[in-house]
Amino acid sequence: MSAAKDGDTLSEIRHEYKAKKQQLEKYDGFIDRHQGLIVGGTLLLCLIGMLVVVGITSSTSGDSVAARIIGLVSLVLLVAAIVMAFITGSRKSAKAKIEKQLAALKDEAVVFQKHAKDHSDITRDELGLWRDIEQDNNANSHHKAIGISVIVTVLAVLAAPFVISQFTNSNDTKNQAAVQQDSQVQASQAQCLNDAYTSYETTWKAADKDGDGGVSYRDGATDITTSYFDSVIACYRTHKTADSDGYIADYQTKRQQEVDKYTAWLESSKQPTYIQTPSNSYSSGMNCTSNSIGSSTYTRCY
Repeated sequence: MSAAKDGDTLSEIRHEYKAKKQQLEKYDGFIDRHQGLIVGGTLLLCLIGMLVVVGITSSTSGDSVAARIIGLVSLVLLVAAIVMAFITGSRKSAKAKIEKQLAALKDEAVVFQKHAKDHSDITRDELGLWRDIEQDNNANSHHKAIGISVIVTVLAVLAAPFVISQFTNSNDTKNQAAVQQDSQVQASQAQCLNDAYTSYETTWKAADKDGDGGVSYRDGATDITTSYFDSVIACYRTHKTADSDGYIADYQTKRQQEVDKYTAWLESSKQPTYIQTPSNSYSSGMNCTSNSIGSSTYTRCY
């Protein structure tokens, strides 16, 4: 297409666009900008008039001139509201139609500017065809995007139970592993405590020369007892559980008390013979309890 022909086509589009804009200006009056207020206000006045008529009629006997006048005015307002609703509706429809035509002319001008450089002899029909093709492509792209979104959403919904199940199973596995590990630690701790008590009991019996259950300080009662406490503390530290710190602190206190007793005995043994001294032997003085964890049995002494 020649430059002159191209100019004529674009000029034709411009003239049509300008004419449509002028038509659109006719639908930008007060009635178009305030159609809701006009129709709604008229209907509201009509309703108020009807209520007034009902009030006057119910409060007076017989026919009332005021009620008749107000009723007539209300009827006129109702008819006016209907007419204005029809008029504003028609104008709104016409305005929407012109706006749609203006949008089509804009699209046509855009297509013309896009293809006029590369094509010759462009007609208005071709512009319309290319515009429709572009709109279809955009619509297809939009529909494709929506389709992909729907597919992704469906897959996500279908996969959600599996993901939740896997997450739950993973947590259950971790919890089971933690419980199993805790049980193993408790069993190891119980075995260690049992070995410590067995060793203590064997050593105490070996030191009990006369078999009366008592061992003197001279024969190493304090060393045997503190050694037992050290072994128990080591068990709680090596095989640590949630309550290990409390037991460790308790046995450390008992160990110190045992050392204090032994220190007091040493001091008292240095006093003159005429001062009464405490006995130099004593029974273990510990209360022992046995407990079982699984197949393991352990003993704690206090």
